[in-house]
Formats: sequence, structure tokens, C-alpha cells
Amino acid sequence: MNRDLLIGVAVGVLLTLVSLVVVIWLGSRWARNRMSSGLQRAPARLLKGWDYRMRLRTLEGQIVDASRFREGTLFLNFWATWCAPCVAELPSIERLVRRLEGASVAFACVSKEPLDKVRAFAAGKPLKVPLYVLVDETPAIFETRSIPATFIVKDGDIISQHIGAARWDTDEVVAMLAGATPPPPAKVRATWEKRLPALEPPWTHWRLLGEGVTETLIADVPADDVAEAIRLVTLHHRSFRRISSEMVRFTSDGSCIVSKQRSVICSTDDGAPQ
Repeated sequence: MNRDLLIGVAVGVLLTLVSLVVVIWLGSRWARNRMSSGLQRAPARLLKGWDYRMRLRTLEGQIVDASRFREGTLFLNFWATWCAPCVAELPSIERLVRRLEGASVAFACVSKEPLDKVRAFAAGKPLKVPLYVLVDETPAIFETRSIPATFIVKDGDIISQHIGAARWDTDEVVAMLAGATPPPPAKVRATWEKRLPALEPPWTHWRLLGEGVTETLIADVPADDVAEAIRLVTLHHRSFRRISSEMVRFTSDGSCIVSKQRSVICSTDDGAPQ
């Protein structure tokens, strides 16, 4: 009887542990799926006023002054080794660093923890992210109730901020930090792809035409390169009232035969930023 009781207790404990592991795993997946990929505009009261007074310590122990970041744009991230969302977003920050190599953008991921603790964390993570430890108190302009907290600073102004984990290596973030115009949303680009007419023999290419005051030939794109067709539409959609596609084929002597069918791929009514 005692043996059966012990077996029952052991099974119950095992099932409880398994259930706990499953709940934790599902929770972590839910958290990753909920991670934002964008930036929130900073509240008006925080837009101005940082004088770059902040001292940081590198993992090598060198003290640097934040005034070194005054030229260009600063991606400033406050994080901690114990903060799971902070750690989860570090790989995307690393990818963002690589994508912006050569741009006038500096990165600083700042922890308030002891230097030895951050060093130990970095030693176990093969991440090439600029990690620092805060020497003084956090400047009031960057005080938040939670981390991770990320601020995009230019000329002493916070031009954008995000509280919480995010995927940072998106095209939109890259364009914003590089000073370029962000691409249209993915849903808009997917709509454009659906509007490309199906190419069947004898047609071999899409002919992309920009329609404005005059009509402009953008390119002839092979039927097996949908990605290139959408890339060209994305690149040129602001330059024309609309972009259309015709089906074409080329003969052995190099001449081009054009179909009578024309499809509108994108227009100013699609909801993409113009």
C-alpha cells in the first residue's frame, strides 16, 4: 500500500513538473511572438534637452563620455543580464549593427549592474554588441519604470523611443536610423505581388511601367523573379501615380512582343506612404 502511495505521489510530482515546463515554454513563445518590431514616438515632454552628460564604462574598464556620441544618431538601449526580454532582443540589435555598418549611427547597450556581472554574461554570449556599464545615475530624461528601454537620440533630442523588447533589424528601423524613407508595409507589398499577372508561355517577362505625366519603362523582369519585380515596385512607387505591368516576350532576333493586357500593380490609393 505504501509502495503504491509513493508511486502515485512520484507520478503526480512528475506530471506537475512537466506541466510547469510546458507552461513556461508556451509563455516564452507567446512573449517572442508579441515582441514589437517598431518604435513608439517619444512623448512631447521628452523630445528635447539631453546634454550628453553620462559616463559609461566599457567591458575593458575604460571610462567613456557620452559626448563622443554627439555626432550622428545614437541607438541607446538600457538593459540587464537578469531581464529575459532584454536578452531576447540582443541578437536583433546585433543584426541591426551589422546592417548599419558604415552609417553614422552609434550603439550603446547600457546596464546598471556591476562590471564583473556584465563581463561574465558577455563571455558566455558570442554577441558583437557594444555593451557598457553605467558609471553615474541614469539621466532623468531616460528614466523608465521598466526595461528594456530604447531611445533614438539625434542632436540631443529623443526622436523615438520604445519600452519593451522589439525586433530591431527590420527594414523600417534600418531606414529610420539611416535617414532613408521606410518601405511600404509588408501587407501592401503582398498586395502588389498578388496583382502581378500570371505569366504563361509564350510570355516570359513582366514589363513594369511607371505612369505619371509621361509613361516610363522601369524594367523587364523575368517570370521567375517575383522578388525583383516587387523590389522595383517598392523602389519606384513614390515616383509615379501608378505602376502597371504588361506581359512581354522576346523573339530570337531580339524584338519584343507586348500583350494587350495591362494590370495595375500599385497606385496612390493603396495606402502605402507617399
